[in-house]
Amino acid sequence: MGGMRLRSSYSILSCLSLAIFVSALNASCDSDDAPPDDSANGGAGGAPLSGIASLFPLKEGYSWTYQVTTEHVCEGQGNLVTREASGPAEFEGKTTFEVTRAFCTNETQVFAVEDDGIFQWNEEWTPALPSPIDTDVEWEGIDGKYRYRYDGNVSVAAGVYGGCWTRLVEEDDKLRLTFWPRVGIVRAWRPGYLAELRSAEF
Repeated sequence: MGGMRLRSSYSILSCLSLAIFVSALNASCDSDDAPPDDSANGGAGGAPLSGIASLFPLKEGYSWTYQVTTEHVCEGQGNLVTREASGPAEFEGKTTFEVTRAFCTNETQVFAVEDDGIFQWNEEWTPALPSPIDTDVEWEGIDGKYRYRYDGNVSVAAGVYGGCWTRLVEEDDKLRLTFWPRVGIVRAWRPGYLAELRSAEF
């Protein structure tokens, strides 16, 4: 392959087969229902999702473009925001990846993927997505106390995604992030701010 990088686009077509069966009207992320007994959803039936790295895939050149709706101005960001990953690099004892343009803040974030979870640098390593992904897991993170919620089918700008998990936080003004395995963050929201995945390139 001689250094050739294979790139693929995730769009509404990737979700077409699911969309036939799932109405977007029923795809909200407001349910605390337990996951259904369906192994295709990875972590369904109450079982932990295997492979923490699949929930937020990080690799040189990966990018995600989001359609943003906001009631306030996010410095340097318009209605479309593209985040890009780079790495790996060595930093503070871990193999890391950088992701540009954090939601609304425009900051570059630094992550490390380990067997026991994905960690984020914030003057020290803090768990961003601990393993396993399970509805019983709670932890202290950068913005307070977090927990996982299984949301199943979620509708965003790019289409309808199945098997989604959301990282919830107790503080009302902090971002909730919804992930689709093998793609990453498909939605970020808090009062007055919403970013929905429009496309991704891997």
